[in-house]
Amino acid sequence: MHTNSRLLFERYAMPLFGRGMKVLEIGPDSFPSTFQRLTKELSLEWHTLDIHDSPKLTYPGSGEYSFAIPDMSYDIVLSAQVIEHVKQPWEWLPELARVTKPGGFVITIN
Repeated sequence: MHTNSRLLFERYAMPLFGRGMKVLEIGPDSFPSTFQRLTKELSLEWHTLDIHDSPKLTYPGSGEYSFAIPDMSYDIVLSAQVIEHVKQPWEWLPELARVTKPGGFVITIN
């Protein structure tokens, strides 16, 4: 985890998290991820997604531009150091928005 990523998360993203929110993290760095550990005091439902296959992921082996997740499922969709690996971010970002609830947040840290 880059120090600046953690600092950006703590300063700008953390205030958006609230008790009981449902969170999707794309490309977690570990299990639990650094960001999940930073929000430990909140009772969050934390799910994970990646294109790689791991039994620790909620959604392993996910498609890059199409997630097997219903519309408007998450209060927050979070990714860090992911968008720079996405070949077509103009297709990827709408998919993040699709699984985010109205009034929710898509947070990318790059």
